[in-house]
Amino acid sequence: MELTPDEAEYFSLLVHKKNARDPHEITSISRMISSLRAKKTSAILSGGGNLEYFSSWKYPVIREYIKAKGFVRSPKEISKSLLHLKLGLTETRNALQKLQKWNMIEYDNKNGGYRPKNDCIITYSEMPHAVVNDVKRSLIETSIHSLENFEKGARNISMAIRGMSRETYDKFCMKIDELRKEFLESDESTGKNDHVYTLLVQLFPVMKIDNGSEDEMRQQ
Repeated sequence: MELTPDEAEYFSLLVHKKNARDPHEITSISRMISSLRAKKTSAILSGGGNLEYFSSWKYPVIREYIKAKGFVRSPKEISKSLLHLKLGLTETRNALQKLQKWNMIEYDNKNGGYRPKNDCIITYSEMPHAVVNDVKRSLIETSIHSLENFEKGARNISMAIRGMSRETYDKFCMKIDELRKEFLESDESTGKNDHVYTLLVQLFPVMKIDNGSEDEMRQQ
């Protein structure tokens, strides 16, 4: 399969976990998988702060919360404001320190709290899959939690399945990119923000249609 040593080990662990039946063995294999993933991710993140910023949901979510409020007094406020995702006070403080280091927020010593500093728009589009996969997985899980715990008026989650050509697929990809851009650039400077939202739009194949050759089609 031409895998690197780390990739081969990761693949082997996935196979063992799939075939394992003993709960203790499954737990042990899961720890090994997490350790190997952390090793791989650490190598990727050594490239700079931007990569690490996107490696966890906590950095963009906390940054956007502070940006939306304009001023946040304590890590406890941030931790308590999370609706689905969970973050302890120590992790919140560490995330705030990283955001300060990356010049995205600043601490207001006079008033004793955090303020937004960098207003640039940063997107996930150029990030390696290994960096953002865990973030996407976490946010997909929170969408399920939102679906189960919020009334329809408080969330907008829908799904559809249909067959389409590659040309139609490409058109929808363009529309999704336009929607994401509009979402990121929407101006909410009214001071009336009441939530931090995430936009999750996914378009991917679930079946392959084999139409056969022209001769086969004529025979049918």
